[in-house]
Amino acid sequence: MQWNYYTPEFECDTVNREMLKYSPWSGHRFFIYDFIRALQPETIVELGSYYGCSAFAMAQAIKDGRFCSTLWAVDTWQGDDFTQSDYQQDVYSAFCEVRDTCYSDSYVKMLRTTFDEAVQSFAPGSINVLHIDGSHHYKDVEHDFAHWKERLRPDGIVLFHDISEDKVYGNIMGSHYFWEDLKKAYPWTAEFPFSLGLGVLFLDESVYQTFKKQVDFGVYQACNNSEAIFLKDDLRKYYFKSADAQAYLGDLKGQVAVLNGHLKKYEQDVAGKDDYIRELEEKLRSQAGEAECFHTEIVRVKNDYERTFADERLAAGLAEAKESAQPEQLSQLTEEIAQIKADYQCTIDKKEQYISQLEEECSHFSQILEKQTAEIEKDYQKTIDGKESYIKELEAAQRESEKQRQTQSESYQKRLEETLSEMALHTGRLEEMSAAMLSLKDALAQSTVRCNELEMALQSSQFLNQSLAEEKDACRVQKEQLEAQLMKADEQYRNTWNYKMQHWMKKT
Repeated sequence: MQWNYYTPEFECDTVNREMLKYSPWSGHRFFIYDFIRALQPETIVELGSYYGCSAFAMAQAIKDGRFCSTLWAVDTWQGDDFTQSDYQQDVYSAFCEVRDTCYSDSYVKMLRTTFDEAVQSFAPGSINVLHIDGSHHYKDVEHDFAHWKERLRPDGIVLFHDISEDKVYGNIMGSHYFWEDLKKAYPWTAEFPFSLGLGVLFLDESVYQTFKKQVDFGVYQACNNSEAIFLKDDLRKYYFKSADAQAYLGDLKGQVAVLNGHLKKYEQDVAGKDDYIRELEEKLRSQAGEAECFHTEIVRVKNDYERTFADERLAAGLAEAKESAQPEQLSQLTEEIAQIKADYQCTIDKKEQYISQLEEECSHFSQILEKQTAEIEKDYQKTIDGKESYIKELEAAQRESEKQRQTQSESYQKRLEETLSEMALHTGRLEEMSAAMLSLKDALAQSTVRCNELEMALQSSQFLNQSLAEEKDACRVQKEQLEAQLMKADEQYRNTWNYKMQHWMKKT
């Protein structure tokens, strides 16, 4: 086993970043990558692959190292009571998408079945590395380990996730208590307390001792801390983006509400105009009915006039009878004819007067009708023009609002970029100060070692050497000075960090 510390790029994050990079298992990805690169196991079995954070980290190591290894991902992809609410509708398809996009089914095999059914697919002593990350109840973890340990090689290694005392949904998981009991029976173990904890159990002492000598656990703790800071800043950035999006949506909803109010008022105005148009149409129909009545009256007058002409023909007949009538009859006929002529003349005068009156009223009514028709057409055109003008005003207001939002978004983006740039500058300065502090700590450590060496030399020496005592005093003075400088630098670092954070929080 030759251990190296790599800085890999996990290709799976390009496909399903949210569910892999932010997974509770993501804090151990650098360790498991280096672990697989150093061990180069032939057969790896993972019980519980979830979205594949650990599986794809191991697959990345197999791919980068070009090993002839096979990773078996065993899962029903249904979840348990600790993770079921976290699953998407189709986790299996999400896992397959990452596997097919970034890796190969030639070295990443999937068994969609229960753990008890899958154990029959592996011969005893055939598994190099077993990762148990299924149900987190005590009995379930105990059951999985008992059923699968016979499938391990004599120098096999077992990984257990979720062994920390962190509470999930208010309770410490049973996998923690099982790990504590397991350490009593198996002495060769190692563990990482962060990211819900990862336990490593070795069945072979020599492999364990080699692992302990070569692996610096502090490196992976530092990697996890750096990754946690990065992810925290990443989440904060997404939070501000989400807040901006929510504010933008709220502004849009407000504008939509105003627009809906305008549209509702516009619909009411249109409905009122339509009612007014219908009322005018009813008046037109009524006036048309009156015109029809006038026409009927004119026809009646004409008929009376025709009857008058018939009476005139009767008078002519009477005149003929007058010539052949007797004197007594002639006098009577004359009186009747005079009466008829008088009645006829009166009738003619009245009819002509009535006809003239009807014609005047009809002409007046036609003028009124034409005037009202012109007013209706004018009002209708005015309504149409008003609608078009109102629509244009709404469109112009919307364009202006979009322009203002775009300007605000660009301004905010510029401020955000300036803030991030300033934070990067301050971070660089803080890193320089941190490096200086580390140098001071190293110098202090060296001075302490030197002082201890001098003290041991003084104690073992039978004769006190004055120059050695003076060097010891000088080292002690140098140690005190370095301690003072370290304390001052540490205080300056904390003050600078607090000031920069407060300054950045005020700006954001």
